[in-house]
Amino acid sequence: MFQKRQKSQGAWRSNKPYSVRKLGSQHQRKTVLIVDDDELVLRTLQRLLRDEWDIYTARSAAEATVMLKERTFDAVLTDYEMPGENGIWLLREVMRSSPTTHRVLCSGIGPDGLPEYITSGLVVCFVAKPSTRADLLSALTPSSVHAERAGHHFGMEL
Repeated sequence: MFQKRQKSQGAWRSNKPYSVRKLGSQHQRKTVLIVDDDELVLRTLQRLLRDEWDIYTARSAAEATVMLKERTFDAVLTDYEMPGENGIWLLREVMRSSPTTHRVLCSGIGPDGLPEYITSGLVVCFVAKPSTRADLLSALTPSSVHAERAGHHFGMEL
């Protein structure tokens, strides 16, 4: 499992070959895996969400799939455009291996080219970049609205 190796500015790093960072207290909270190739975006999302979520991060879809084999997450928030496999590919893997995991796609390009993924239920929520903390928290919180209508959009008028 994930073992603590060193503490650096409130972040725990795993001794695994991939980078895992967990922020927050040790009591039972929901977990989110945030996947983005941009370190600044990862740090910003961690800062925005750390009070409510236990956060794990990955810099690529490939790194995230290794982590998904090690544990389950309550939610996965992934960027769409990344080197290698994109966020849609990753969300397919999440849906296949852990269908109850809440799947959120985040992108700066907008959802225009993504309707088939959104309407199919692969993407439960879409969050535009940049986004507010409130939009991120809403997107990460499964609700009856999300269950009834896959593809809820936050931070962007469609």
